[in-house]
Amino acid sequence: MTQSTEYVKSKVSEEVVKKSRDRPPPTLKNASLVLSWELFTKHLLRCVVLKGDLKFIIPIGKSVGTAVSRARLEEVIDVENCNAVIEENPPAPNAQVDGGYDRILKKLSIIYDKYK
Repeated sequence: MTQSTEYVKSKVSEEVVKKSRDRPPPTLKNASLVLSWELFTKHLLRCVVLKGDLKFIIPIGKSVGTAVSRARLEEVIDVENCNAVIEENPPAPNAQVDGGYDRILKKLSIIYDKYK
């Protein structure tokens, strides 16, 4: 669910500008990711696993990989006859990556092609 866009009038230039969106404080980011996982995402993935449609999981971004953890991912795919694989956690698309993000995208494309 996206947040609504709000506008404010600049005090200095009196121009109308977009108001920055509220984000959880850095100290709550990990807790927010875990809560989102526990209350929604793991149940959605479990339904896909039970249907036999899940092929692989790639948590994207260091903070997501750390918060969700490999153990939580393994718990979701721990179902009889599930062949889903947990792939390596790549950096987030907005992360500073030496050499650019293109090599990460190529690697993700190879992973996708392997399982389709």
